[in-house]
Amino acid sequence: MGMYNTARLLDSYREASEDRAEFVPLPEDALALIIADGVGGRENGGDAATRAVELTHGSVTTATTRELSDPRFWEQMFRRVDEAVSNNETCGETTLVALCMTPSRITGASVGDSEAWWVSETGSVRVLTEGGRKPYLGRGMSVPVTFALSTPPTGTLLAATDGLFKYTDAGQIARVVSRGASDLQVVAPALRGLARSSSGVLHDDFAVLLASVEEQAPAKHTPPSLWERIAGAFAR
Repeated sequence: MGMYNTARLLDSYREASEDRAEFVPLPEDALALIIADGVGGRENGGDAATRAVELTHGSVTTATTRELSDPRFWEQMFRRVDEAVSNNETCGETTLVALCMTPSRITGASVGDSEAWWVSETGSVRVLTEGGRKPYLGRGMSVPVTFALSTPPTGTLLAATDGLFKYTDAGQIARVVSRGASDLQVVAPALRGLARSSSGVLHDDFAVLLASVEEQAPAKHTPPSLWERIAGAFAR
């Protein structure tokens, strides 16, 4: 996906998951990550998650890179999405994590207990979404928590629903991500394995997005040909 290595995986113990997750490639080497988890135990959580992702997708694709790098954009956008979802009678409530990643900066916001982490190549974790809890999005009362940081030179961005975080510990997640960073397509199902019960069944809906900046190969230096060297000599 452009200059990024990415992986996306959704799964569930049931036929109809209420988790949603997507990447949105953007101009100027930017990439948006959006993940939502319809609140269980209440009606129409999946519809709320779907609508929140749709509205967020529309907002990020019409914003400039400068706007996407400003935490105020994310706070205002989350409030608009919350109002729209709460005014939709077919929608329940949902979590939401949305962010924009560029080679130099990561900026975004969260509501609810879905999370975004930066996992370094050594396995250390920086939780980006600390503090983003209830009330959920869809009641018109959510309090989005924004975050912004310079993109570290190495490491992996992880966004996931509580179907991952509730059923394993941070150390195991960090080890899987850091050790498999060279192949995120392998990391995603390995994380799903951590979330399974001892009988191999998922406890909850599961959604994960992984992204890292692809290492750019150094430009190859091609020595001048014989004729180029002769022409250069005459030019002097």
